[in-house]
Amino acid sequence: RAALVLLACARAPAYAPRATIAGHAVRRVDAEGLFVYGVVFGAPSDPNAAKHDALATQLWPAARVAASLLEDAPPSTVVEIGCGLGLPSLAAARAGSAALATDRDGVALEFVQAAAEDQGLSLKTARFDVDDETAPLPSGELVVFCDVFVTNAVAASCATRVA
Repeated sequence: RAALVLLACARAPAYAPRATIAGHAVRRVDAEGLFVYGVVFGAPSDPNAAKHDALATQLWPAARVAASLLEDAPPSTVVEIGCGLGLPSLAAARAGSAALATDRDGVALEFVQAAAEDQGLSLKTARFDVDDETAPLPSGELVVFCDVFVTNAVAASCATRVA
């Protein structure tokens, strides 16, 4: 019985689910054995909350596919460009990779960091705008562009970066 009790305790979450991050109401979204925090649209937020890109604070379908591929990849250095909620970066970190989640939206990066902390994962975040040609592309053995082609201009910037 003691082993069952210890097992049950070991499986209990070691965090209190967050209701807000950076002044925005959030919800937990389970995906690929991990979770991310997404904005609760229509919910009241702190009037002083930082503005955020609505596209960067929701979970997109290709992020789930990329996360499932990264969790089986050998450990490496992974850089996610335009990470949004950062599910691929979280999966890479869980698989033992050194993960850097980048986005131009600072609020999205706060969501990623909160999800990583709450799951005991170690990753780094950094602001990076793929459209800013003066900023060098962060280096990594694997660079992930997932669900970032929202406009022709962004798609062209990404293509230029990897050409």
